[in-house]
Amino acid sequence: MFKLIMNYLFFIYSSLIICIISALYAHVRVRRLSKLTANVGFEQISDLEGDVAALKNQIRKLNGRLSGLETPRQDSMLEAKKLVEQMAFQNVQAPQQPIKNGRSG
Repeated sequence: MFKLIMNYLFFIYSSLIICIISALYAHVRVRRLSKLTANVGFEQISDLEGDVAALKNQIRKLNGRLSGLETPRQDSMLEAKKLVEQMAFQNVQAPQQPIKNGRSG
C-alpha cells in the first residue's frame, strides 16, 4: 500500500516539475521574442506582409506551371514572330522621305 502511494506521489510531483520547467522555457522564449521585436514598427510589418503576399503569389504561379495547370500559351512565339514581321514590313513599306526645304515631302 505504501509503495502504491509513493508511486502516485512520484508521478504527481514529477509531472508538476515537468510543467513548471515547460512554463519557464515558454516564458524565456516569449521574452526573447519580445526583445527582438521591440524596435519593429508598423511600416516594417506592412512591408513584410506585402512581401509575403507577393511571394505566395509567385509560389502559386510556379506550382501551377509545374503541375501543368497554368501552361503558357503555345502560340505566344507565333504571335511574337508575326509582330516582328509586321513591324519589319511597316519599316520597309514606308521609308522616310528626305527633307526638302525644311518640309517633309
